Amino acid sequence: MLNGFDTLTQSRLARQQFSITGQTAAIDQDLTARENLMIFGKLNGLTRTAAKARATALLTDFDLTQSADQTLATFSGGMRRRLDLAISLIGKPAILFLDEPTTGLDPRTRMQMWQAIQKLVAEGSTVLLTTQYLEEADHLADRIALIDHGKLVAMGTPNDLKQQIGGMQLRIEVTNLQGQQQARKIIQDVLALPVSVNDHTLTVLLDNTKMQKVSRVLSQLQGAAISINSFAVETPPLDEVFLKMTVGKN
Repeated sequence: MLNGFDTLTQSRLARQQFSITGQTAAIDQDLTARENLMIFGKLNGLTRTAAKARATALLTDFDLTQSADQTLATFSGGMRRRLDLAISLIGKPAILFLDEPTTGLDPRTRMQMWQAIQKLVAEGSTVLLTTQYLEEADHLADRIALIDHGKLVAMGTPNDLKQQIGGMQLRIEVTNLQGQQQARKIIQDVLALPVSVNDHTLTVLLDNTKMQKVSRVLSQLQGAAISINSFAVETPPLDEVFLKMTVGKN
């Protein structure tokens, strides 16, 4: 079953429920953006009038109106990705598969793609997105599946996954490297937990039994006159989840 349709006995209707956007844009380089959208509209069974109206709406939604009648040879990589996503939406699919849609995009274009995806979800579409950017998964996904060596190793909401590796982390940034080792010793003595160090930043994954001792860490750091830029208890990033739950390529 796919969105309520039997894939064997209702295969045509089932195929109409979804669309796929791959890593390589499936668009004609010699045509304009509007012409590409019109062609795919007709392939999806729209009349010429309906295809033209749908193309105009999608060009507006994806901020491509000014370039609508230019050939794709003039388009940047980000513009092509936006057009490719727009083409996938011609038939208003209920389910959309996106394969690493923001790979290679600059930060501004990536944010535009994020906004477009969030709008699709808000309008009722189901989006299945693959990505290597864990920040992107954390920002966009309601549920995340982690795959390692072709096997599903974990699945849940971003917060669920973070809770599985400890739930919260203490992150301290010291002002100078001279105080780093002393700060590390204080943290280890008080919390009895391993401390990871990256330049001026010290990070500790906390369990529930250690939360009440965090204030003692701050008090002892201040007592030792160690200068601190920041002191925060926060949920760990998904990068930490991925590193803890996967074994790596080697």
